[in-house]
Amino acid sequence: MKTSMIQSLCMVDDNEIDIYQVNRVIRKSGLVEHFYSFCDGQEAIEHYLDYEENQNKFNGQLPPEVILLDINMPRMDGFEFLERYSKLPAENKNELIILMLTSSGQDRDKERAAHFDIVKDYIIKPFSPEHLQKILEMIENG
Repeated sequence: MKTSMIQSLCMVDDNEIDIYQVNRVIRKSGLVEHFYSFCDGQEAIEHYLDYEENQNKFNGQLPPEVILLDINMPRMDGFEFLERYSKLPAENKNELIILMLTSSGQDRDKERAAHFDIVKDYIIKPFSPEHLQKILEMIENG
């Protein structure tokens, strides 16, 4: 079976240790072409608001195929990002897989995330090679 690659994966999280840990899993796997991160939902949504300019600037990286989205962040949290992202014009969005990657195991957060059709999974930190493999399977299975 041919192993797929993730062209571009974006992480939205304010915790540098978590970003480092995810980046380490990704680097060791060799299955992600481009990895980048934003420190909060506001920074990430601004990337989409200047979509055309950023698509040229970040050739091959934007739009990402996958977003790993934390819930608790300053300025704009993960749920606020989802609200804003869902209201963007269609030309500023793409088919992507959004996964909540959070330390929150609270049922109310899981239920709130499930209300967004664009959220495909809810992962409790830490991120593992098994999570990455599951994402690849999601991409392969459409």
